[in-house]
Amino acid sequence: MFGWLCSYAVMQVSIDNEARALLFARIGHLSVVFAPIVYLHFSRYLLNMKWLEPFYRGYYVLSIPFAYLMWSGDLLVAGVKRQPWGYYPVGGIAMLVEASLLTVIAVACWVLFVWKCREAHRHATFEEYNRLRYCCIALAVFSLGALEVMS
Repeated sequence: MFGWLCSYAVMQVSIDNEARALLFARIGHLSVVFAPIVYLHFSRYLLNMKWLEPFYRGYYVLSIPFAYLMWSGDLLVAGVKRQPWGYYPVGGIAMLVEASLLTVIAVACWVLFVWKCREAHRHATFEEYNRLRYCCIALAVFSLGALEVMS
């Protein structure tokens, strides 16, 4: 998240330098490519769900073409557009696929956390329940940042 937000901040203040704004848009969006892996990896280990392992390993492999598309052309980040507050990236056709994957994975992980939290409320210790409850809240807040990718 830091790489994405920092790069986008630099991109937006790149006054009258479209090439630099595009460079920082691509650097920042490279962080977004790996956000679904963070969701899956975090969920797998915190919830102790070993069956998620093939999914996040598969997404590691799937993220390589997205990272390649980032730098090879305009399929992922097509360019930048000047807005009143600065530059903003224009998504290519592959960004729709990537954003859809991020949405599906984020919602699925959040549902798993809620399900485990409800289960822990009935059967686990109070500390375990609170840990899972706060993770549900943290993932919901993290998802608000991911909503920006969809715009």
